[in-house]
Amino acid sequence: MAMERVTGTRNADSHMDGEYEPDQVLLDRYEVERLLGRGGMGVVYLVHDRKTDTRVALKTIQPKYVTNTKAVIRFKREAKTVRRFEHPAIVEFFDAGLLHDNMYFTMEYVKGQSIRRMLKERKRFGLGSTIRILYLLSDALTVAHEHSVHRDISPGNIMVTPDKMIKLLDFGLAKLAETDSDVSPLSTLPTEARSLTNRGAILGTFRYMAPEQLEGQTADARSDIFALGAVIYEMMTGRKAFEGKSHASLITAIMSSQPKPVSTVNATLPALLDHVIQRCLAKDPGERWQSAYDVVRELKWISERTVEAR
Repeated sequence: MAMERVTGTRNADSHMDGEYEPDQVLLDRYEVERLLGRGGMGVVYLVHDRKTDTRVALKTIQPKYVTNTKAVIRFKREAKTVRRFEHPAIVEFFDAGLLHDNMYFTMEYVKGQSIRRMLKERKRFGLGSTIRILYLLSDALTVAHEHSVHRDISPGNIMVTPDKMIKLLDFGLAKLAETDSDVSPLSTLPTEARSLTNRGAILGTFRYMAPEQLEGQTADARSDIFALGAVIYEMMTGRKAFEGKSHASLITAIMSSQPKPVSTVNATLPALLDHVIQRCLAKDPGERWQSAYDVVRELKWISERTVEAR
């Protein structure tokens, strides 16, 4: 979608259920520099905020989904979710308003590379760097889980900044606790998720979804732990935890198989690590680690034992 200028003339209170008190959006306040990306039902631009003289990320609904009630509900939910968080490892919310009668919100522009891009460039993460990333990520998830479940933890939603900090992005699928019964779930992969199962809507980046999500059941913090385990596995081995040549075979792998132990895929990794990841990837949520902090605590213990052994 070609755009030269982003404009807004009203605040978003009437469109955000009265939960916002943003500054009056000035005409021609934002100047679009370039498209950052699009996915699911949203599109994100890098814009120059003339009011603050800063570069920010502006997210809005793709034009073809503006009249889609579920898309609007999901967009509101994401804005409300991100606005609640104050954590250095979670993208910061700035403002909300209308863009040609289309809702938008702005957030900090995060420089760096996603873990997905780093993996695509065959970047390998050792045990030490993985633990450091997970410390930051787990702390962010601990804060996030007080209010919501992310439901879309994947390498593409974790950014590594030039100063080696972490930013957790894209809360488009996150569910606030008080709205769980009111909002119908949506997929970020509409071309892949339809008809994969007839037991409810499928959410999240398909390859990283927990079994209960594939079955259309209610996701909780432990669903994020499953996805976290799949991300850890990929960071340490360079391989996907679950593979399949078709939707059906990938579903089967997630539902019934276990990936090869990381210590057999990467001989430099300690065998103790296998237990941590396998428990993250347990099919039964009750058998998983119950919080992100549990995962990091175990990884820290393994790291210390490895150093002692050396």
